Amino acid sequence: MEAFSGCFVDDKAIRVENIFLDFLKSFRLDPRMGESYYESEIQAMEANGSSTMYIDFSHVMLYNDILQKAIADEYLRFEPYLKNACKRFVMEQNPTVIAEADDNPNKDINVAFFNIPFTKRLRELTTAEIGKLVSVTGVVTRTSEVRPELLQGSFKCLECGSVVKNVEQQFKSLDVILRHEIVELARAGDAVVFTGTVVVIPDILALASPGERAECRREASQRKSSTAGQEGVRGLRSLGVRDLSYRLAFIANSVQGADGRKDVDIRNRKKAGDEDDQQFTSEELKEIQRMRDTPDFFNKLVDSIAPTVFGHQDIKRAILLMLLGGVHKHTHEGINLRGDINVCIVGDPSCAKSQFLKYTSGIVPRSVYTSGKSSSAAGLTATVAKEPETGEFCIEAGALMLADNGICCIDEFDKMDVRDQVAIHEAMEQQTISITKAGIQATLNARTSILAAANPTGGRYDKSKPLKYNVALPPAILSRFDLVYVMIDDPDDQTDYHIAHHIVRVHQKREDALQPAFTTAELKRYITYAKTLKPKLTSEARKLLVESYVALRRGDTTPGSRVAYRMTVRQLEALISVESTEIDLSEFQEGNSDGSDDRNNNFGQADVHPASESEGTTNQQKEEYRVKEDYFQRVTQALVMRLRQHEEAVRQEGKPVMSSQSALWISY
Repeated sequence: MEAFSGCFVDDKAIRVENIFLDFLKSFRLDPRMGESYYESEIQAMEANGSSTMYIDFSHVMLYNDILQKAIADEYLRFEPYLKNACKRFVMEQNPTVIAEADDNPNKDINVAFFNIPFTKRLRELTTAEIGKLVSVTGVVTRTSEVRPELLQGSFKCLECGSVVKNVEQQFKSLDVILRHEIVELARAGDAVVFTGTVVVIPDILALASPGERAECRREASQRKSSTAGQEGVRGLRSLGVRDLSYRLAFIANSVQGADGRKDVDIRNRKKAGDEDDQQFTSEELKEIQRMRDTPDFFNKLVDSIAPTVFGHQDIKRAILLMLLGGVHKHTHEGINLRGDINVCIVGDPSCAKSQFLKYTSGIVPRSVYTSGKSSSAAGLTATVAKEPETGEFCIEAGALMLADNGICCIDEFDKMDVRDQVAIHEAMEQQTISITKAGIQATLNARTSILAAANPTGGRYDKSKPLKYNVALPPAILSRFDLVYVMIDDPDDQTDYHIAHHIVRVHQKREDALQPAFTTAELKRYITYAKTLKPKLTSEARKLLVESYVALRRGDTTPGSRVAYRMTVRQLEALISVESTEIDLSEFQEGNSDGSDDRNNNFGQADVHPASESEGTTNQQKEEYRVKEDYFQRVTQALVMRLRQHEEAVRQEGKPVMSSQSALWISY
């Protein structure tokens, strides 16, 4: 820096400003492009009435290594010069953008960087990051109301009348500070990536005693009445000390979603013509295609769900469909139609219900595991709390908001209080949470699937009664679940032997005992890819769904019918959600031409397909039976168990074991 007429001139900052201006003027992704890339950004700013220019940091890295290093290492120092370069660029290309902005010709152009290559966690923000440009990822747990920010202040001395202008003010009371047009882009429960810099601010409240607040007040003046009301505000005097403790804060200049959804960009506008598969590399797409070409692909996907749990293929299939999710739709009136699938598991104790919930919460990035017995209505949805620093009311996110775009696993669902169950009605159907408390009225997103586990009334499921008499859930809650499964713990020699053999084998060999067809990483990758697909119902599927719904309603009204619970239009929407999830998987099911014939089959049964149905078949031609691999394994293990039992019985009688005695009848 050089001194010039009492002021310091930052030569390095001026050079950075000029190089950054050249970058805005000349950068092109394609050399054949006529105009620079960021000239179109000016057009977008004018169309949206925005005063923020969004800069892709990867473009800066491609343009000049020295420039990107200077911005990354000393962002806080160069930020005013970067904003000035953006303003100069806009004034040269399209001056009307500034002239027409809020009738303020001196309005600044803000700069926001995104796509920083390295994202840090909150615990990695140390004093070494002060002043640097970094990205930090996290979940917003609390948001305050939007209030004005004092950047520079002017102060007048009451003794001599001198005025000191443009005194820079420090930020207070916020850990992550949002400015300009991004103040409402982050809401409670959102998983976001903030790009900005770390600063040090005074922690004034750390000096106060617990439970006390430092108040700013005007003291009575002893001067003439003409100067009454013109006294300044003295804030720190009541603390009795002059030293301050400091803490770190983060000033953000852009907000990005960290959950993988591509429906809204950082400019808060819809994308057009964006291909969802652009987020996958060519190697990942080849790996996904290799998985899809695997024989019996769908059943192998199901077997890869919770491999530590033996059996329960139907429940594993339901969890897989819930992970894939349905298709979210929007009506012409702007009403959102839920595409996420809600699943409820009702079963006797010790049936691995909690194991399914734990596995699901671990495989999904944004998932929350909670217990219904210890959760309140505010803990599940949202609550309005008072900020200890400012005394203002703010919204704190609950479990459903924190699981936005993920899965909320609720164990002991039947132990919830009835008033707490009513609180999640809106979240399960409209996928929103409405708050009207303490002068705050807001509608927050809760776009989550719910996987609930409940125990039957009395601790054991009574098979002589339908579902609605076995579980302590009201019909309004039960009808909001798309899939409901019942797990009954009945003693059975074969089933008990298989479960015990599987558990002991897992304890003995650990990971070697679990050999699913696809690893957890491959399963996550395919689920991410499947979420980008947007299948549509065909006319045949539409006809089948209508007929199925009419049949369900007919069975509901038949006298003496043992229906689980009343069938409503929600069950038709559940059929549509589940069917749209299966569309992209149906072509991989063997013997499945339309993806619908396997819907009512149990996974433990064999599928029989005649090899020929023509009338001219000869006696030599025999029917061909196709048996699923898991069914074959069950038969083999049952045969081995019967052989062992027979050998043990023969030994107890004192007779030698003969090879001819190996042929036994297996009953089911």
